[in-house]
Amino acid sequence: ALRELFAHPTLSALAAVLEHAQRNEHDQHGAPLAAITPTGREQAPPLSLAQQRLWFLAQLDAAAGAAY
Repeated sequence: ALRELFAHPTLSALAAVLEHAQRNEHDQHGAPLAAITPTGREQAPPLSLAQQRLWFLAQLDAAAGAAY
């Protein structure tokens, strides 16, 4: 959690917290965390809501030429 970063301001203290979290691979409710598995890229991943909004606004005013 972000609070751990501020609660343990030194690298050594933060490293200890991260090591403990790795050994105890459960979320805050005690459920085991799912492993992250790579997926194929046959299709482009879906756009985030922010990306969709930027695309939509660019389509409305294509002449503006604003770059983000």
